[in-house]
Amino acid sequence: MHKILQPHDQFHEQVACADSSGATSASDELVGSGLEDLEKEWDKSLQKWLAFLEDKNEDELFQDIVFIGFDGHNFAAKLKDIALQLNYHSIHHRGQIQFVIRKQGFEPDFVDYIGTVYRKID
Repeated sequence: MHKILQPHDQFHEQVACADSSGATSASDELVGSGLEDLEKEWDKSLQKWLAFLEDKNEDELFQDIVFIGFDGHNFAAKLKDIALQLNYHSIHHRGQIQFVIRKQGFEPDFVDYIGTVYRKID
């Protein structure tokens, strides 16, 4: 049973706890610990994934991985699909963060990937 999803699950548990703690938003409690801490946790999680995937060959990426789902039941999915889901799910979180920033009366930064690679040519 793989526990590679555990850091992400723990993050969601923190958000749920913050929601029930009376904080004005879940992000208030999480950010209260400092953006540096959040960055460190993100980096630790990313490094675990990179190290885990680095040792896999193409055949292994297409093998089913068995894991425990949010409801406590066993599930199986191809490793490549789990990695893609985690990447895609980050888009969901970016949207949540953008919403909170706008709700607080600010205009969020442009954070789409293309914004990091495009260039004007005229």
